[in-house]
Amino acid sequence: MNQKNVDKDNARGDITSRLPDHLLCRILSCLPTEDAVRTCILSSRWRDLWTSIHGLYFDGGNEKSRSWFLNFVERVLGLCQLKDIHNFHLRSSTLREKDFSRVSEWICFAIQRNVRHLFLDVYSTSNFTRHKRILELPQSILTCETLVELKLCSDIVIDIPGSGICFPSLKILHFGFCHPDRGLMQKFFSSCPTLEELTIEGILHPRDNVQTINIIVQTLKRLSISVFVMQGYVSERIFEIRTPNLEYLSIIANSLAYFVLDEIPFLKKAFVLVEFNVLRRNSSGIFENDARSALELVKRIKSMKILSLPDSMTVFPALNIFSGYQFLNFLIFCTPDLVLSFVLNNNLPTFSNLISLELHIDSCFGWKLLTPFLKSSPSLKVLNLDFSKAHKLTPNTLQDIVFEDLVCVEPECAPHCLSSCVEVIEITNLKREDYELEMVRYLLENSKVLEKFSVGFAEDAPEDNLRKEILMFPRGSKTCNIEFC
Repeated sequence: MNQKNVDKDNARGDITSRLPDHLLCRILSCLPTEDAVRTCILSSRWRDLWTSIHGLYFDGGNEKSRSWFLNFVERVLGLCQLKDIHNFHLRSSTLREKDFSRVSEWICFAIQRNVRHLFLDVYSTSNFTRHKRILELPQSILTCETLVELKLCSDIVIDIPGSGICFPSLKILHFGFCHPDRGLMQKFFSSCPTLEELTIEGILHPRDNVQTINIIVQTLKRLSISVFVMQGYVSERIFEIRTPNLEYLSIIANSLAYFVLDEIPFLKKAFVLVEFNVLRRNSSGIFENDARSALELVKRIKSMKILSLPDSMTVFPALNIFSGYQFLNFLIFCTPDLVLSFVLNNNLPTFSNLISLELHIDSCFGWKLLTPFLKSSPSLKVLNLDFSKAHKLTPNTLQDIVFEDLVCVEPECAPHCLSSCVEVIEITNLKREDYELEMVRYLLENSKVLEKFSVGFAEDAPEDNLRKEILMFPRGSKTCNIEFC
């Protein structure tokens, strides 16, 4: 290395050494605690610096031995000098049941130091075989006045009193489970006087004796539920939701029949995704229970401003809570738009506030879904259509369905929103299917105030030919700009 490079490295070192301790501690607080501790060998100044960081992140992954992890956590906590801990994250799947008393002591340590954000993802090696809720939370967590966010990715047990206020400052709660306790969950939800954001993730097995879970939280603004119910589970109504001040709702499930909602008057955005079981159809073959549940849910959230009905295949693999389970081969992934298409015969409510709509479109159900939504959205400004992973359904696949009743041609009369308010249309994953180009042509020709028409192509699409074709389509708006991406 020449002298010039040495001087540059020294200059960089000088910059770091001139930073004040509190700023260095903030930087170290963003690192996994194991990495932060390693900085003690850099110099005498760094030796004890890590003991003053505000975030502790312990990850006992499979590559770390159980005894090493236990000793490391306790050594770090023993040397920690802070009175306040902003973040305390604990993750391990290699512990044994006898270790959980030590885990409870670690949680007490964080509570005593005014923890604000607490994340717990702890399982013993026997948790999936014995099906026991073995992580007992300390009672002191109920009265912790600094705790604003609690993320539980472990089956837990704690004695929550039937009356009185707990979690006085908690605003964000993430509740993950493998074997849920209905009573405990309801006590959790009803004991948080300031709760604004609730996330529920889990899997329900036939052996889980869970009745209806009531979510009655007046202060709640954001609710996300991701639940997969295994075959053989008999309960239909799993979640009853009464959250009148909700602004954001996300539901990911394998049936919408599991949800009962009161009307949500202030909802701004809804994200709905359903994995649909083709074997669960009645004698007439119209998936009636699931389909009508989907329609009923849409009616309950009609005040929303943004609605997203995406493709389930792009979302379900991302759910970590399902990572250890294989979906059975008789399940076919379909979207709420497919379900709704069975019952959309002019039954949609009017979405007076809806300004942004995202739909997954396929060859069988495209127009049958799109047309009613456009007719029911008089204020729509942004329309996003995704042509990815079109469903390959045929009369042989669903023998009882009269396919002629499901395939629908373009509307004779253009919906009012196209001529008056739709300003942006975004197309993604365009291939070269005839129905796709028919929709593109129709939307360009009938959108009278359109300003931007964006087209994104699928990987195997003949882009050059498609660009030329689309640019030749007539445009209803003189100010429309077509963009290809």
